[in-house]
Amino acid sequence: MKLDTEKFKDMYLTGISYEKIAHEFHITDRTVQEIRKKLNLSSRKPTSTYTEKQFIEAYNEGLTYLQLRKKFHISGKVVSMHIKELGLSKQERKQKQEAPVTSTSPKLAKVNKFVVPPTLRGCLKIQINSTIG
Repeated sequence: MKLDTEKFKDMYLTGISYEKIAHEFHITDRTVQEIRKKLNLSSRKPTSTYTEKQFIEAYNEGLTYLQLRKKFHISGKVVSMHIKELGLSKQERKQKQEAPVTSTSPKLAKVNKFVVPPTLRGCLKIQINSTIG
């Protein structure tokens, strides 16, 4: 796939988010960053508008890394860095997420069912039993 570098530059320089650029070109946020570096485009100044308190509250509500990324418009690396810097405990968070998830939808209930195929030994036993019996 060839990338329209002029369009990429225009989008980047007008301040369009990494997420929107990635969506436009069907690439990841990380690839946007790599292309930006290859094109020698300067990095942007952080434009975060969230507070430490907001991040902690969202984390403690049990939001996943992906949800935190989208909510605060930051990368997964920044999410991890904040969690580490703020000393947030994974253990406390896991306890909140361990609540049993139940589904009322019959379709969703069937998703967790699977069939374990017999091993070679099991196949041999079946074959032997069928020839004997």
